[in-house]
Amino acid sequence: MPLPCISQDQGTYLDTPFTEEELRDAINALPKHKSPSPDGLSNYYYIKFAKQLTPHLLQLINTIKQSGTMPREMLEAFIVTLPKPNKPPTNCANLRPISLLNSDVKLYAKMLATRVKTLFPTFISPEQAGFVPGKQVGDNTRHFINLIDWANHSSQQGLVLALDSEKVFDHLH
Repeated sequence: MPLPCISQDQGTYLDTPFTEEELRDAINALPKHKSPSPDGLSNYYYIKFAKQLTPHLLQLINTIKQSGTMPREMLEAFIVTLPKPNKPPTNCANLRPISLLNSDVKLYAKMLATRVKTLFPTFISPEQAGFVPGKQVGDNTRHFINLIDWANHSSQQGLVLALDSEKVFDHLH
């Protein structure tokens, strides 16, 4: 079966420059009370001065989008570890690393993600439940029960494979 591809219209949509409205929506979606990033500018700064910053940020973001390169300073991050809830922080396995990124990078990522999200129905199977807005991993339990019921009533042979993804995000290879 061939892999899904985006249409020419979808490609054109992805390639068009970002708009002020898209940037304003991304700024308004920033959580207000988060730690400042390596550049020292908090999300609240971007929210508070959005009107003044929007023209300059939009020019920067569209230049990055067009050129495919980003200033090195934008890519700086603070990496800190947070202890997992109810676990002693004395064991390295009980610490979760997080990266504090600059807000301008978060804005760019949010704008890209918002555009790409509109294309998800083209690429994501309707059966996928994990990481799809409006669906839950538990939805697959219903699909599984329906599949077993169908197999029992149709006398079809088959194979059910269940993969355990516990702690999948706690490991890096």
